[in-house]
Formats: sequence, C-alpha cells, structure tokens
Amino acid sequence: MLKNVKWLNIVLSVCEIAAGVLLILYPAVSSDIICYLIGVGACIFGVISLTQYFLLKIEDSLFRDEFVRGIMALLAGIVIMVNRDMIIGLIPIALGLIIVSSGFSKLQSAVCAFRIRYNKAAWFAGLSAVSIILGLLIMFVFSKTFAKDLLFRVIGAGFVYCGLSDAITQLFLAGGYTAYAKDYQAGNIPKTPAVQPEAPVYTQPETPAAPMEDEQVPEENILS
Repeated sequence: MLKNVKWLNIVLSVCEIAAGVLLILYPAVSSDIICYLIGVGACIFGVISLTQYFLLKIEDSLFRDEFVRGIMALLAGIVIMVNRDMIIGLIPIALGLIIVSSGFSKLQSAVCAFRIRYNKAAWFAGLSAVSIILGLLIMFVFSKTFAKDLLFRVIGAGFVYCGLSDAITQLFLAGGYTAYAKDYQAGNIPKTPAVQPEAPVYTQPETPAAPMEDEQVPEENILS
C-alpha cells in the first residue's frame, strides 16, 4: 500500500512540474486556459485522493479524510472550469494556495520523519518553509505588485519547486519509513512501556503504647 501511495504522489508531483514549466514558458497564456489547467489539476488531485482512500485497508481508513478531500477537489475542479469568468481574478490566489498546501504537506512529512527518528526531518521542514513562504508572498504581495507575465513566471517557478521537492520528500521518506519498519520488526527499536499509575499506599494509624507495669506514678498524682 505504501508503494502505491508513493507513486501516486510522484505522479501528482510530475503534474505540478509540468504546469510550472508551461507557466514559465508561456506566461501570457489566456486566463481561460489557466482556469482549465487549475480545474483539471484539481480533478486529478481528487481522483488521486479517492484512489488513495480505496487502496487503504478498512482499519486504516476510519480516521482518514482522503474520500472527502477527493470529492471536494473534484467539485472544485468542475466549478472552476464551468464558472471561469467568476474566478479569473482569483487565479494567483488559487495558485498560491496550491503552493502553500504543498508546503504543509512537506511539513507533515517532516513531522512523520521526526516521529520515526529519520535524520532528514529538519531538511523536510526547511523545504516546507520555502513553499509556505513563497505561496503567501504570491497571494499577498506579488499578486498586487508584479506584472502579469512576471507573476505567472514566479508562480510557475513555485510549481516546479513544489513538484521537485514533493517528489524528493516522498522518495526519501518512503525509504526511511521502510528502514524504520524493518528495524521495528527486528526488535532493534525498543517499545515504550505504558506508564502505570502508582497504587496508593495505605498505612495503619499508630496505636499508643501501653504503659509499663513498673512505670512510676508521679508524686503529685498520689497526693491528689
């Protein structure tokens, strides 16, 4: 299952790279074509998410959101392609959100790498930070200050970076997880025992000692 998910994510990364190259080479492409590309990309992402969900085992799919994410991505792709005029001005925002989403995906990989004690966790976190910062700059700064051609070239470069970094992250993380699973099964990684609460300790109250038979009675008590 892990192998299938890895290659599905790599296919998605290749789509990101292809879209980025097109934006770099043809920045003056019409907004309608960009809407179609975004819509098709969202539909592809939805199909991939649904495929990931149905590849999971039943016990692994109870708390996963690939099904809902896939349906929503398909709906978003269809809406983008049908109502192009309504979202032409939102194209840079949508593309920036995709780049930010790629960054958070790599951040999740960094957290997973840290949990399995993989030594490239910090590296994954650095790759994710670049994607997140670039996506935020595109949405809030570059979309208001850059010319159209330059803006789309920057977005295209961001897509190429996200595709390459996502593919590299998936390949390295899959290898690290495989090595971790083998070490765990071989018993090289000790299991952390569950902490048991300490039972309360009950002590019996002390009873006063009985007086000794030869204990002397004070004189004042005798006089009284």
